[in-house]
Amino acid sequence: MAKANSVTLIQSTLTLEGGAIEFDGEATAILTDSACLAHQP
Repeated sequence: MAKANSVTLIQSTLTLEGGAIEFDGEATAILTDSACLAHQP
């Protein structure tokens, strides 16, 4: 998908629960504080 849209792909080992990040397709993201910003050991 990244190649087809000429964007850089950044790989990560980050794992999030389903629904932790929502996008509207117009560069807006909604993130849940507890799932994305809290320290996960």
